[in-house]
Amino acid sequence: MSTYLITQATGHQSQWTIEHLLIAGAKVHALVRDPKKVPTFLKRPGVTVFDRENDTPEAIFKAAEGCKGVFLNTFPSFGDADSYPLMSFYYETKHKIEEAVRATNFQSYTILRPTLIHHDYTVPRSAVNFPDLPKTGTLTHALNDGVGLLHIDEKDIGKYAAAALLDPIKFGGQEIELGNELLTIEEIRDILAKVSGKDIKVKKWTPEETKEALSSVFLSRFELWANIDPMTSSAKATAEKFGIPFTSLEEYLEREKAQLLASLPAEL
Repeated sequence: MSTYLITQATGHQSQWTIEHLLIAGAKVHALVRDPKKVPTFLKRPGVTVFDRENDTPEAIFKAAEGCKGVFLNTFPSFGDADSYPLMSFYYETKHKIEEAVRATNFQSYTILRPTLIHHDYTVPRSAVNFPDLPKTGTLTHALNDGVGLLHIDEKDIGKYAAAALLDPIKFGGQEIELGNELLTIEEIRDILAKVSGKDIKVKKWTPEETKEALSSVFLSRFELWANIDPMTSSAKATAEKFGIPFTSLEEYLEREKAQLLASLPAEL
């Protein structure tokens, strides 16, 4: 069976990509920041850990030796948050990365574009995107009425990434929007409340609070962008085309219910 290089191997998306590759019988070269702090899920048969050595070309080429494909997980810069509060720099950077991939001589490539990931509602990610959720059980936000956010499960990202690596003929040249449910903040609240049994609340920031949040709340920039460029979901067509169904937010939270409860105030 073939071997595949997985970058950012300790992250959630990479973790599930590795999981599905191993289930399929493949082997993995896992590129990590610190090989002395390797998590348990990488200490498995079929996984070889490599030190990325601050992303030097030599270290990456060494890890890629003998690999049939690569899962490249990049994270563009936001630039200056004050100058680009509506994500212009972020999306311009993503576009340049995609253009670089298209311009290569790869025999095959697939571009995946995930949206808001389900684990953003549990710690530690919830503290970055919804800082009041673990403190008071409140979803503070900047969304206008009726505006929704697209959601995806990291497990599903891993399924699509592994499938693309294992079947480059079917997935070659495909550029896939990985967004499942389009949910308003009230719909998100209702799902969190249903699964947790807790009284989850929502609160929209004032303009002053929104400006302050831009410097510290990661998701606030995406919310402002969604207000002027509403998101749409093509999940049904995508699932039918590739034969890989999506997981709903409620299904994810039921699966990770213990983590959800640990991410909310006990006295709520």
